[in-house]
Amino acid sequence: MTGSRRALIVVAVLFAVSFGLPWSGAVPDAAAQISVTAADPPTGEQGALNLNVLIKGKGFKNGAKANFYKTGTADPAGVNVKSTQFVSSTQLMVLIDIADAAALSLFDIQVQNTDGRTGKGTELFSVTAKRASDELSAVFQDAGGDMVRSDGLGTYVWPANFNGAQAIFNHQYGHIDFQTYLSSSGRSAIFEFDQANRMRNPVDDNGTVECRDYRGNPFPEREAPPAWLPGGLPNVSWFLVRTESLVIYTVVDGVETWASTGTPFNVRDMTVGSTVIVGVNLTFKDDTWREFWVLMNERQWNGMDLKYVSGFAKVTRTAQTTWELEPLGDEPRPFGVRNQAHVIAYAPEVRKVHTGGYCDIGDWLMPYKITFTSVR
Repeated sequence: MTGSRRALIVVAVLFAVSFGLPWSGAVPDAAAQISVTAADPPTGEQGALNLNVLIKGKGFKNGAKANFYKTGTADPAGVNVKSTQFVSSTQLMVLIDIADAAALSLFDIQVQNTDGRTGKGTELFSVTAKRASDELSAVFQDAGGDMVRSDGLGTYVWPANFNGAQAIFNHQYGHIDFQTYLSSSGRSAIFEFDQANRMRNPVDDNGTVECRDYRGNPFPEREAPPAWLPGGLPNVSWFLVRTESLVIYTVVDGVETWASTGTPFNVRDMTVGSTVIVGVNLTFKDDTWREFWVLMNERQWNGMDLKYVSGFAKVTRTAQTTWELEPLGDEPRPFGVRNQAHVIAYAPEVRKVHTGGYCDIGDWLMPYKITFTSVR
């Protein structure tokens, strides 16, 4: 120990004794200071909600709070810190919302411990302009028994597989929109109508199915089902998967019912680990370009605003940039049979005969799961 160090300790002891203060023998050092060195991710987009940002540094204590300020100011400028979770003395997990009109700027991050000590890292985070859409990759589960699955060519990746097609998160409407055209992208999907999975056969003894207009009135004549139905594997030239409005279970005039909010549900508003039930549009066209709608659990709908619901599905946000879409399983409210779908075929107008509508293709079990991941 040097002479100067011994002298400092002697002075400290004499000071403590003179004023009746306890003496522990510890001498404070720079380790008690707070430093803030990085943010992960280092950027966030205008309008982003429930964005998790990992703050890195040292000197953090349980109960520490973080704030974001436009660089060189004390203005949060549209970045709202909703919560700060202590991870360790070197990491904090911060949950933020970024306003639609947040400043397009660099931000400093300040951390304050409960003892009042603060530390600040400058220009660690930036807010970027809101995009019209986010590109997504899509992966079908392709499990044994899945009746809606990929074409076997692997992940649907933006942009390589999507010339003339898209897999996006649409910011304007808040929904996932996944579709592709075989002719322009070289990608397709498989919709298998396995007879073992048929729950209701719509074909009568004459080999025809019933068709109705959009008011529910039957057409004057029945028609033959699609030629591929006995084989169960249509050649899919186009398909679409789109999430729609939030669906809630409620009571209307004393009657339990399903109801739609009537507006598309923004899946980016979901917190990581949460699951919601939404309307879903699951549609394909065969090689004759006739359109078929796969209405998951649609026969259980007894609510309002059916025009906003083309069947049901559940969306789970498994990570900050990942969502899983699949049919309903063992939910606490009645949705009928797991993976049940009512399938209908579009029927165009026949002048002076009917105004157009749909034909009944029966009820089928159509399990599937698709994982969507933001690629930027």
